[in-house]
Amino acid sequence: MVLAWNGADPSEVGDGSNYELGVWYRAEVDITITHLRIWTGPGEINVTNRRGRIWSSGGGALAVITLPDNPGDGWTLHALTAPLQIDSGTTFLPSYSTGGNYGALPNALNANVPSADGNLVALSAANSPTGFNGTFNTDPETFPNSGFGAPFYGVDFQYTLGHGDATPPRIVDTSAIADGLQVTAAAVVEDDEDLTGLTLRIDWGDGTDATTVTYPTLQASHTYATSGIYPLLFRATDSSGETANRADFVQVFGADASSNRLNTKAMQQALASHAMVLGNFKTVSLHEPRVRPAEPLHVALWWSTITPIDASGLAVTSARVEWLLRMYTPGEQEPQDEMDAIIGDATDRLIGSLARDFDLDDHVVDGLVRMIDIRGAHGARLNAVAGWARWSDGMSRVVTVTIPVIVNDVWQEGAA
Repeated sequence: MVLAWNGADPSEVGDGSNYELGVWYRAEVDITITHLRIWTGPGEINVTNRRGRIWSSGGGALAVITLPDNPGDGWTLHALTAPLQIDSGTTFLPSYSTGGNYGALPNALNANVPSADGNLVALSAANSPTGFNGTFNTDPETFPNSGFGAPFYGVDFQYTLGHGDATPPRIVDTSAIADGLQVTAAAVVEDDEDLTGLTLRIDWGDGTDATTVTYPTLQASHTYATSGIYPLLFRATDSSGETANRADFVQVFGADASSNRLNTKAMQQALASHAMVLGNFKTVSLHEPRVRPAEPLHVALWWSTITPIDASGLAVTSARVEWLLRMYTPGEQEPQDEMDAIIGDATDRLIGSLARDFDLDDHVVDGLVRMIDIRGAHGARLNAVAGWARWSDGMSRVVTVTIPVIVNDVWQEGAA
């Protein structure tokens, strides 16, 4: 998102009277205003029932919001109740009510002041509809139709280009760095408008409360209770309420960490994270569902067989764990050609990712998994079978992917 005012900040003016202060702007392209932005100084406090407005050139109120009694020193953003669309070429006037002291920058509007992107202009006094800019009224909450000189009063706004919804943010990268049981997770977020006001929520995957931070802080730390591999879910929400999600994982080790055993929980969490980072699936469950999933595409994961195999040295046995990963559509979607294409693309991407990362090194960092048995050296190979699941309330299209995982040196042979 973009800010309208592109000049210097105002300074506080001591004045015990109350005013309605405004500045004339003109849109050079179609825009949508999402927030009012005002400047207040430390002397402007405890102002009750303060309002912000956007006026038409004829003095009609296009938008009205209630401002905090004490918004804080300097610039603050305040969301409109609903985004306001302004057509290209329209002249309009945002304003706010004061209550003792206000912000002003003398002679700032002797000439037009374009916005940073050039799509908006704060009009000079000579180019404004009234022949002066900024404007004031000694009766707060009334159209400010007086003025002298060319001061800029501290009123501004945030907007997006065009009419319609703002574009959502994008989480372009995530990271999770573990130190024992403590992890620091971070995200890199982009937005076609602006990151001001964006929040990042991190769900740690262990049943504890998620952590929410606000831009420019886009990282947080968390301490786990036990060793393991945990799925992470990042959700970015911009100031317009648009969201983006991205999954990741982290493996942590504490004093409880053990070796030489079959850790199905770690494998399951790793495979689930492996699937979710592809971006094809909306939800995941770590069990076979008994009711039809509601979200497209839902993926469920569980193990079906555990078999000792001859793949280790003397006196120790390896294991083959066969996992079933099943994709579900929420019902008998039409057209079926399109449905099968969507679920087929997800299958293609999943098998391709497992073939490239055949020992899950990207998801299990301690060598727990020796390999995905892609070609079936020790049993059924990596494969996918399409079909249907019948529920009490209908049918779902499903694809079941068999993922055979080989784990070295799990069970010690001979006497204890």
